[in-house]
Amino acid sequence: MSSPMPWVKLYIEMLDDERLMRLSEGCRMRFVELVLLAGICDADGLLTRSTGPMSLYDIARRLRLRIDRLEKQMASLVSIGFIDNTAIGYRVVGFSDRQGRPHSEQRADWNKRQATARARKLDDKRGPDWRQVDDKSTQLVTSLSPGKHNLSQETPENTEETQNVTRESRVQSRVEESKRREDTTRAQKPARAPSKDYYPLAEALAHVCHMDLESNKGRLFREAKLLSTADPTPTPDLLRQHYNGDQASYWRRADWRGRAGQDPSPSTIRETWGKWGTPPPAENFIDYN
Repeated sequence: MSSPMPWVKLYIEMLDDERLMRLSEGCRMRFVELVLLAGICDADGLLTRSTGPMSLYDIARRLRLRIDRLEKQMASLVSIGFIDNTAIGYRVVGFSDRQGRPHSEQRADWNKRQATARARKLDDKRGPDWRQVDDKSTQLVTSLSPGKHNLSQETPENTEETQNVTRESRVQSRVEESKRREDTTRAQKPARAPSKDYYPLAEALAHVCHMDLESNKGRLFREAKLLSTADPTPTPDLLRQHYNGDQASYWRRADWRGRAGQDPSPSTIRETWGKWGTPPPAENFIDYN
């Protein structure tokens, strides 16, 4: 059995059908359920399943009804010509005329249209086959060589083929020109300067400031980048020489914060960088010991 129909059509003329309106309310509802079941079967109105036609017991089980009640309602629907009891099973009369082609056929046609559309899109993405163009160009050049070409004998097929090859060759020339422009632009683009390695300077800052490098990596690398533009050019050796905490270093000897026993911070190092060659003011020489 094919896949079920997702929906069925119910015509409003059912409300004015005298044959249907003479039946009980339960019998009218049963007919609607049988139409839905025929849509599930999708076999032109025949109530069937994968193993064969559906019996009254199968229909009653599918609709969750008692067999004796369904039997009476089916007899009423058969008597007014809404259900046909054929040799191959029960069938909803006029189902295929009112519902159209089976859902399986509509689905197959839809799949075919989708496959065709996908193949067309794939061909458009791939573009023309330049190998075929080259072969056609070679053949045309050979056939149109001097002494052998007669304009009066040119056929419409050759004319159309010549136009196609000319058009495709023009496209190929544009593609090659675009590639040449990209290569020229790429060659003229200035190369980026190699990024500077601030790790040794950041590591020296962490050492003299007694800061953990991993937990303060962002701050230390920013300070190292800012410090790298100072004069004289900062190096890890200069950092350790003047801010290492020894009494002879610039920080402990000349800066009041260092003489007070404070550790330098990255910002104070930037503020005092290069001042070790300048004698400090006399009031700064205070013995804190």
